[in-house]
Amino acid sequence: MEKGYLPEERMLPAIHLVRRFTASAGQGHPAAKSVRVVKGYETGIYLTNGGSIIINGERHALQRYHIRFLREGDRVSSEPGYTCDSIYFDFGDSGVFYENEMLAAIPSFFMGNESHAFLFQKIAEYAKSGETGAAAAMNGLLLQMVSGYYHLLHSKEDYSETVKSCLSYMKEHLGEHITLSDLGDFTGYSALHVLRLFKENTGRTPHAHLTKMRIAYAKELLAEGNDPLAAVASACGFDSESHFQSLFKKQTGITPGKYRKYAMQLT
Repeated sequence: MEKGYLPEERMLPAIHLVRRFTASAGQGHPAAKSVRVVKGYETGIYLTNGGSIIINGERHALQRYHIRFLREGDRVSSEPGYTCDSIYFDFGDSGVFYENEMLAAIPSFFMGNESHAFLFQKIAEYAKSGETGAAAAMNGLLLQMVSGYYHLLHSKEDYSETVKSCLSYMKEHLGEHITLSDLGDFTGYSALHVLRLFKENTGRTPHAHLTKMRIAYAKELLAEGNDPLAAVASACGFDSESHFQSLFKKQTGITPGKYRKYAMQLT
């Protein structure tokens, strides 16, 4: 399947199937189901203790509120008994698997909580209703839930002091050329150590996080002033105007010029 980049601002899931499944354990050892290959995205929450799931060869014992978040190409099988609610979805055109840094940072298996179970239940209720607005409501709840996965696992409160220091440094020097070695020198750690900490804490590389910060600052400048795009690019630390325009469109889905035009219409 073809892969494509999906800016966070344009994330809109489309749910294909919502189901509850119960796998009962038989006598003796539970039998494992055959391996299947995931298509698109799927997420599920387990509502009972018992059984196990094997994701890409790694086995996980199932407990209540465990969550799976699987992507195109993942190989999965399971062993009963358990009950789970599952949602199968994608983010756009059939035949294209869309990804971004946030989605990539969500692990395939982790512990959720009762609020996640509630969201699954509400989505299932909307799926069964067939009423006008139900599809939009359940897709919106799914987007809330998926973004919540990321924030649950990558909370700023849990960032290490080293990562917090790097973020402060990046904010203060946003218009300058910043390298991984610069962050290493600033913190007193090796560049590889900083890279590892950043990915563990935020789910992104320092470069990806810096780009997000620069795009956010560029939006402020575009909305509040009339500086030439070259000046905005320079103030935000981009190497050139063309590089800025390319990354801005990739991240937001529109050009800086169109963003400024829309912002002016709203003020």
